[in-house]
Amino acid sequence: MPPAQRDAFTAEMQTAGVDWRLTVYGGALHAFHHPPVDHPVVPGVGYHPRHAQRAWRDVVDLLAECLPVTEDDLGQSMPSTMRKSRSTPSERATRAS
Repeated sequence: MPPAQRDAFTAEMQTAGVDWRLTVYGGALHAFHHPPVDHPVVPGVGYHPRHAQRAWRDVVDLLAECLPVTEDDLGQSMPSTMRKSRSTPSERATRAS
């Protein structure tokens, strides 16, 4: 996102008085969260494991803030493997294999 576009978005959100956040992962390319697969390299696309991990934690934290769910909400039915899990999908897939 070009800086001018980011600044316009910021101004619009401030003017609207909404609760918002914008996180910039320095140096991240498009699809930085997705590990490489067997396909030709696409310009502007690139995996960045550290940013992928940070972004995953940010999503989990945002969901926990906006959609808090407790074990009581689920009738104690949440499996222990899901409780307070902050691992990434790839970490969970690695553990499962």
